[in-house]
Amino acid sequence: MHKGFYFKELMVVGKEVKPAKLLFNRGLNVLQGASDTGKSYVFNCINYVLGSTKEPNKIKEAEGYDEIRLNLCTYDNRDFTIARKFGDSKIYVAKASMDDYDKVSTDKLNSIHSSKSDDNISYFLLSLIGLEGKKLSTNARNDKRAISFRDIANLCLINEELIISTISPIYSGQVVNKTVEESVFKLILSGKDDDELESLENPKIYKNKIKGKIEFIEDSVTGKSKRLEELEKNVKNMEIEDINIMIDEFTNLINESHKNVQEEDKKRSVIWNDVESLRSQLNQIEELEKRFYLLNKHYVSDLDRLEFINEGKQYLEQLKDIKCPICGSCINQKVIEDYEERNSEKIMISLISESNSIKLKQKELSDTLQQLNNQKKELTSQYSVKVGEFETINTYINNKLKPIADINRKKLEEYLKLKEDKYGISILNEEINQLNREKKYYYSKLDEKIKKIPGRSVPNDLYNIFSDEIKKYLIEWGLNCNTVYFDKTENDIEIDSKPRSHYGKGFRAIYQSAFMIGLMDYCLNNNKFHPFFLILDSPLTTYKEQDKDKIQKDDEVSKNIQELFYKSLSKYGNNSEFQIFLLENKDPEEKIKKLITYEHFSKNVNVGRYGFFPLVD
Repeated sequence: MHKGFYFKELMVVGKEVKPAKLLFNRGLNVLQGASDTGKSYVFNCINYVLGSTKEPNKIKEAEGYDEIRLNLCTYDNRDFTIARKFGDSKIYVAKASMDDYDKVSTDKLNSIHSSKSDDNISYFLLSLIGLEGKKLSTNARNDKRAISFRDIANLCLINEELIISTISPIYSGQVVNKTVEESVFKLILSGKDDDELESLENPKIYKNKIKGKIEFIEDSVTGKSKRLEELEKNVKNMEIEDINIMIDEFTNLINESHKNVQEEDKKRSVIWNDVESLRSQLNQIEELEKRFYLLNKHYVSDLDRLEFINEGKQYLEQLKDIKCPICGSCINQKVIEDYEERNSEKIMISLISESNSIKLKQKELSDTLQQLNNQKKELTSQYSVKVGEFETINTYINNKLKPIADINRKKLEEYLKLKEDKYGISILNEEINQLNREKKYYYSKLDEKIKKIPGRSVPNDLYNIFSDEIKKYLIEWGLNCNTVYFDKTENDIEIDSKPRSHYGKGFRAIYQSAFMIGLMDYCLNNNKFHPFFLILDSPLTTYKEQDKDKIQKDDEVSKNIQELFYKSLSKYGNNSEFQIFLLENKDPEEKIKKLITYEHFSKNVNVGRYGFFPLVD
């Protein structure tokens, strides 16, 4: 089943008034009636609820009515009801039939299309058709924007002014929309949008960008020229060969200095190892001296102890009464004397022997300390010599060899910088030359005429197939028609080599009708995009009642054509795959009325339905 939709019911409501209703069906729908019965009001209501900014005229009969509702149905049988209050920029959509609209929730949509969001009536309608997101060219540069439903409205909503217009049926009459309307027609005819077309920048923007690039290049040339002048001043008249010789010379000097430093550093390392060895030996001697001095203190202490013991014996001999240190009673003097007699000689021998041993050790220790002191003096002398040698080499390296190396290294860096500058001069010259070539190129672009980019081309066979559809209807309607040709320059048809615009109002209207119905039939037969509904306001009546006396030749088609027109379209019944809605003064024959959806506004209170709005009691 193809996409698109058709109308089932239109209703205008208000709180204190009876609803004004109109029912539709698939196939041919005819609303017939005299002028000022509300036919054009019906057209404007449908157009308004579908997103038009033009509100229906505030006529007397519409007083008390404040909202339009339109029930539409897709060809896969999904019902939607759209509602819009007069003067409101919001449109409300419910997934329901007209009867259930007040029972379900609605989505609030904007009436103005936006390519940045889908919360608008345009996107909703386009999604039912399958055209959402399609891109259209807006000018000769192929700038693009997303399609809106209003872009295709003039291919399915044809008012009484457009139907007799001398301009192409694909145009709305707004010059600013001409390119977009051509893009829409090509999209409908071919099924392809303009998204992949190459775009061309706005000439003013393009030239301003070129001027900006030229200005940037000139600034770059100025900066690089200034830098080039500085570099040339630095290198003076030196040639790259002379610079390379100086680089080699100072490189050799640095290498020689480095070699000398390495040799002296090796000597310094050997001496330093000797210094560290001597320092270690001196530390060991000092540690031994500390221990030997401590040992000598022990020897002195032992001699003092022996002397104390000897003196203690003399003190004891002077004591007459000695008390026991445990019980406190006096010790018998005879017992003490017996003890002394037995042990006195042994004690003295022991004291003398131990004292002599200690004194011998003291002498040996003194001799050892003297040897250590002599060794220490020798090592100290050697240490001072080595430290002096180390300082001499260290001073030689730091104060002579390294400064010479630093001077040579600095000189080498200067000549390396000169070499870099020399190459920099060459690079800058090339860059400046390249920039000047680019500047010349962009200046030539400023003088070029902006090329024209072709728009989307539609194969001729599609125009021919479309023209055949138009011709089919014209023949069915009884018009003499040997050839129908689509003029791609004017985007309009020629009938027997005569442009449609050269015919009178009546024939322009009937040819416009054939154009629009043929286009819808073409899209159906060739699986192309189309809303698959079409409203034609006054295709057979090209004048108002008060203009009858002014009717010119070709302003009105013959009665035979009118009858064949209705007969041809009456074959599209309730099961048709598209919908045609005619607003017309001319009445079809009674037998035709039985085949179609027909409504008559009589403008007579005693005959049928007076008009769109119910009569007030």
